[in-house]
Amino acid sequence: MTSIQQGFYFFNIRESSLSEVYLMALEIDKKHFREDHPNVSIRMNNLAELYRYQGKLGEAESLYLKGLEIDKKHFREDHPKIAIRLNNLALLYETQGKIGEAEKLYLKALEIDKKQFGEDHPDVAIDMNNLAELYRTQGKYVEAEPLYLKALEIDKKHFGEDHPNVARVMNNLAELYRTQGKLGESEPLFLKALEIFTKNYGEGHSDVKTVQHNIDYLKLQINSSLPSIII
Repeated sequence: MTSIQQGFYFFNIRESSLSEVYLMALEIDKKHFREDHPNVSIRMNNLAELYRYQGKLGEAESLYLKGLEIDKKHFREDHPKIAIRLNNLALLYETQGKIGEAEKLYLKALEIDKKQFGEDHPDVAIDMNNLAELYRTQGKYVEAEPLYLKALEIDKKHFGEDHPNVARVMNNLAELYRTQGKLGESEPLFLKALEIFTKNYGEGHSDVKTVQHNIDYLKLQINSSLPSIII
C-alpha cells in the first residue's frame, strides 16, 4: 500500500507553470551570482524535486549532483545543508531502484544530522523515517521498526500528538505492521493518522486520501483473514 515520505510538497499550481518559475529563478540567480553560488544550489534542488515528482529522473539526478557539488564547495562535509541534499538524492535513487546507493546516502544524512543536532531533533526523525521506508520496502522489517518508533517519539516530543509529521510516521509504521500481518496493531495507527490529517488538512487532502485508502485495504485484509462461518 502507500507510505508517506517526508520531503518536498507541491501545492495547487500547474506543474508546467511551476517548472517555468523554477527555471526562471535559477537563471536569475546564475546571472546575479556565480554559477557555483549556494543560492544557485537551492534553485537546482527545488527544480530537481519537481522533476523527481514528475518522473524526470535523469534531469533530476543531474541537478541534485550539481547542487551537491556546489554545497560541498561552500560548506563542510558534515553541514546540515549537505544532509538535506543527500536525503533528496537518496529519495531519487530509491525511486530508480538503486537501493544500495540510496541506503548509503540516507545513513550519511542521518549521521550528519545526529552530529549537528543531537539524537532527538526533527531532522533526525525525517532521516529515520526515510531510512525506515527504504528498509520496509526491502523487507528488512527488524531494521525498520525501531527507526519508525524513534522517529515517532521525536516528532511527538517536538510537535505534539496531533501534528502531520506524527501522522506521517504513524501511517508508515502502520503499513509496516500491516505488511507483517500485525493487523490489530496496524489499525489504530492508521485511524489515528487519518484523524490527525483530517483535523489539520480537511477531507480532500492527498494525505487524508492516502491513509483512507490504506484503511480500506486493511479492512479487506482483515475480512479475508476471518474464518468462514458454516451454517
